[in-house]
Amino acid sequence: MSEEKENNPHVGHRERMLAKLKQGGHEAVDDEQMLEMLLYLTIPQRDTKGMAKALLKEFGSFSRVLDAEIEALVRVEGVGPKTATMLKLVSESFKTYYKDKCDVGILMDTVDRYGTYLVCRMFGITDEVLGVICLDAKFRFLSYRQLGQGSVLGTEAGNRQLIEAVLKCGASCVVLAHNHPAALLFPSEEDVKSTYFVRELMKTVEVRLLDHVIIAENEYMSMFQWGYLD
Repeated sequence: MSEEKENNPHVGHRERMLAKLKQGGHEAVDDEQMLEMLLYLTIPQRDTKGMAKALLKEFGSFSRVLDAEIEALVRVEGVGPKTATMLKLVSESFKTYYKDKCDVGILMDTVDRYGTYLVCRMFGITDEVLGVICLDAKFRFLSYRQLGQGSVLGTEAGNRQLIEAVLKCGASCVVLAHNHPAALLFPSEEDVKSTYFVRELMKTVEVRLLDHVIIAENEYMSMFQWGYLD
């Protein structure tokens, strides 16, 4: 090894970083270091530490970097279409991972069980969406369906979607859910009204509404637990 390489602190940096991750897992590295290593995938030689720092400064956090659109990512200096596409692929693969991990034929007879499931299913979704879990009479999971974005309850199309989803899987009871992208874990007046509306709508097809769950990032709030449903 030449004297220049011996005195260069960057020599072997990637190997040391990857060894650190391998030995200690994700807890052994911070967000900037994790992002720096992700960039190794499409940037084989150049230093990626500065780019990771620039991405975090631009978007504010690791998760927001991965949630960013390709068009926004490429505006950061040094980030090309290939790297931006890779970051988007990582983000989408996380969602597929959690969907697969959650979709198991399990018993959902407690708030914690279906609340945890919904946190997984709505992981990484940045727009407000409405979903419904269908269960059989013994509270066993039948299906999950995302009905649409925004507030579709109370509309003719939204009501039809919900009833079709419930009847198609032969549900005896359902858990309604929607996310709050602004991370406010409290029901609005509209949330309360829609809960009562859906409860009466489900009665017309002899299905019981067990709960309406609100998701904010990695937490959930049960309207049943808060006394909104008997």
